[in-house]
Amino acid sequence: MSDAPVTQGSKPPPRGRRARKLRECSICGRTFAKNDHLERHIRSHTKEKPFKCTICGRKYGRNDTLLRHQNDHREDGSTTAKLPRGSSISVGSEHPPQPPVSNDMPEEPGMVSPQAQSLALDGAIDPALDVTSLSYATNETVYHAIQPDSGVAKMMYADACASDLISSNLDPAIEGFDLEAQFPSWLVDGDFSADILDTPLVNSIAELRPSRTESSYAPFGTTCYKPVPDTKRLWFTAGDNGQEGAPESGPATPPASQVEVDDTYRQTLHQSLQIRSQHEQSLPSADFLNLCVRSYFARFHPVFPVVHAPTFRPSQANSMVLLSICSVGSLFTGSTHAIRQGVQIFEWLHKAVLANWDRLISRGTDERISLIQTAIIGQTFGLLSGEPEHLAIVDTFNGTLISWARRLGTFKTKTLCGLDLNNISSYDLDRKWREWAKNEELIRIALSVHIHDAELATIFHHEPFLRHNSRQLPVAASKQTFMAARPEDWRLSYLDDPSNFETAGSTPASVDARVDFDILAMPSNSHFTAYTVLDGICVNIMENRISACASPSTMEEISMLLTTFYRRFLQGTATLEADSMDMCILWHSAYMSISADFDLLERSIGREGSSLSAADRATVTNWANSDQAKRCVIHGTMVQKKVENLPLGSEPAIHVPRAMFRAAIAWFCYTHFGVGGDAPRGMLLGSLDFPEFKLLEVNPALVLFQANGYKHGRPTTTEMNAVLCGLTDLLRRIGHWEIARRFADILGALLYNEAG
Repeated sequence: MSDAPVTQGSKPPPRGRRARKLRECSICGRTFAKNDHLERHIRSHTKEKPFKCTICGRKYGRNDTLLRHQNDHREDGSTTAKLPRGSSISVGSEHPPQPPVSNDMPEEPGMVSPQAQSLALDGAIDPALDVTSLSYATNETVYHAIQPDSGVAKMMYADACASDLISSNLDPAIEGFDLEAQFPSWLVDGDFSADILDTPLVNSIAELRPSRTESSYAPFGTTCYKPVPDTKRLWFTAGDNGQEGAPESGPATPPASQVEVDDTYRQTLHQSLQIRSQHEQSLPSADFLNLCVRSYFARFHPVFPVVHAPTFRPSQANSMVLLSICSVGSLFTGSTHAIRQGVQIFEWLHKAVLANWDRLISRGTDERISLIQTAIIGQTFGLLSGEPEHLAIVDTFNGTLISWARRLGTFKTKTLCGLDLNNISSYDLDRKWREWAKNEELIRIALSVHIHDAELATIFHHEPFLRHNSRQLPVAASKQTFMAARPEDWRLSYLDDPSNFETAGSTPASVDARVDFDILAMPSNSHFTAYTVLDGICVNIMENRISACASPSTMEEISMLLTTFYRRFLQGTATLEADSMDMCILWHSAYMSISADFDLLERSIGREGSSLSAADRATVTNWANSDQAKRCVIHGTMVQKKVENLPLGSEPAIHVPRAMFRAAIAWFCYTHFGVGGDAPRGMLLGSLDFPEFKLLEVNPALVLFQANGYKHGRPTTTEMNAVLCGLTDLLRRIGHWEIARRFADILGALLYNEAG
């Protein structure tokens, strides 16, 4: 059935003069111009691997692949079962090696000549390059486009999407959902041939891959999952550094026989009390400092507005504020060396503040404001650095910063209301503007301290230092008023804000004294205050969980509070678009805290090591099989979609990396500790009937359907890894916060152990 061979010296027939005889596959009907092509195609149906290596017994679907494999044996110095020169390769175990063939025997198109095989075994040529079978001059072969087999996808999802109960309640998008366009049928098809990975390139990659032992963690679908031990080493909170004790530094106390202290011991005590810097270095150049200051106000200031940028001028009183601003601004320069300098400035400045705080806080108001602003910006840098040592410093130093803010009276600062700004001179207008700006900085210091306290309590899972409610918070000005660059712009913005003339009260006092958060009493344009209140609601959720007061009724009250907050501040925001200070992401994170105990979930993925108690394993398994787990995963999916739609040039708020990390570990625990297959029909919608999804006007069943890999059952390990890969990639690319990269490293360890 083969074509006439083209012998050496003969010319190929003219183009179009001879019609090729096409060979048709008896299984699928596809036609081929060459017999060997048809044979390989039939083997793709039958999954037959007829070419067997006589040395190691490994089977291959192609003869040239086998030749390259045996050439590797020859290069490795294998001494077993070497083929004689000129012998053909055995096809399967039934065909022994054939004797040498004469050079005059014609060959089938596509067959490798014995001489080529022999040379291939010697490493001289590539046996796949048979020039007589290439047929470059002919164009008669018809190449058919490969069409995906859509029948598989239709059969898999027909039952799930055709149910009367589901289709009558789900979003209409499911009924018209084009599964063939959105989900590749080749991935759904179980007829997946491993021969496509049998290439020299993949084999070379496998050889270069570092050797590692087989994973000892249970596969998907069991409840015996062991936490990954690497996550404890990669965690972002301070832990054991491997040292059993402090290094020896000489005798700490006089010997037992010695009663009095001599001069030698007194000198040792004197030296131990000296504070010495490990690295004596000078500050960077003025050009570098100016670059960092510009980067700070352009990128970080809109995210965390603490310093009044239009009136800020470098002076002796705020010199430490300037250095703290430079440490944060170095993150946006794009230089690794600049970031290292920023870290050094942060560490040096922290020691300088601790050594001189008593002298600075006894001076005037400007020096005290400068001291606290320096500490707040430095605390923010340490909070986002991702280094366990820096986070430990921030957590330890938080109480001191709160004490300084109290001594300065920031929590009792009154908003300057009812200012008469009409018919005044430019000099008086500038003076009032600066007085108002200094008072506004005090208000924002109080709000920043509350934000730091909430963030640290959430990260470390401990009680906050402050009482978080809206009745004790001062109200910050609107963003437009605070960012006004000139006195006249400030005057117009101040006069256009009705809240500046309604009342002289400085806090949104509640009518009911028993209510901690009165959302409706807060001005709708005070976004920094609203952000602080939302962060306070999040820490209240965690505090109730720590104190064992997280009853369903308490969580329901907090859920209603979040609903009121959304209507007040986030109602006009699109579901998947960016909003002011990324409050929608924090709002979804609050519902994730309601739905899950993240202290437990973090322990479950190895925060404290690979050992997990039986009680914790049972608790996290019960959670993974509950409706609250589905609720948490849906909100985590919404967080991921919000982050994916953030503008590339914007800087995310300080809570965004933490929210993404929580979404990832919630998804991981939901898929690994959950058991069971598809959800019963009709039970999915009723179990996800939570009020916040009606407020968002989204279909929770549709979101979970997409998150589960476009099916109603739990996702497979491959689908779960795909979601984790997306979140890990986002964490590595989003913003300039190093804590996001720390979160990505933890997720990468989970993926490495799961994907192998």
